[in-house]
Amino acid sequence: MRLSFLKIKDFVLAAACEVLYFESQYEEFYAGQVQKRLEGVCSEGLVRRALRALSEDGLVTISQFDESSDTAYSLTDQGLKEAEKFPSLAMMLNEPLTDLVEVPASDRIVTRSDNLPEVQAIEEALDALSNEIVQSNEVGESLGDEREVIREDIAFARDAVHRERFRLSSLLGWLKPILKFLSERFAGKSIDEIVIRLAQALDKLS
Repeated sequence: MRLSFLKIKDFVLAAACEVLYFESQYEEFYAGQVQKRLEGVCSEGLVRRALRALSEDGLVTISQFDESSDTAYSLTDQGLKEAEKFPSLAMMLNEPLTDLVEVPASDRIVTRSDNLPEVQAIEEALDALSNEIVQSNEVGESLGDEREVIREDIAFARDAVHRERFRLSSLLGWLKPILKFLSERFAGKSIDEIVIRLAQALDKLS
């Protein structure tokens, strides 16, 4: 599916922020680094064009030491602020996750016995998420007092899907803010991968 250039700019800005956070030794990055995070989405040439457009928007700076050196880019303060408004790049690129932005219009009642593989996949992802929150020192330090609250929220969702019947819209309405919060707080970390897996499992019931 062809994406709009505005969407490509959002992807490039989000990818550039992740490169700056997790790869760059200094405050600059290169188009090739950004394109690697957008493999299969757009070419390096389109990344460069998007970076030029972002520069015109005041979100990116461009520098080149001489004609033989590769063009370097950096995010302005405003660029960082804009990039930090996005969820993780993985969430932006993952179509099932975008479906979780709104609770589905159909208020479906899910029967566990009729949807056992899908429900079990959700349970496994919830268990993995709960374990990561409890056992990870990095997550614990970042969440502080919120860790126990989120763990209890996940336990509540786990109990709901263990019932023979549950309302899908209620489950998604409960989990949506938790998944969004965790994905934004821990973009690119192992917990973000669990969030994506959980969202994909939920999407199969929609």
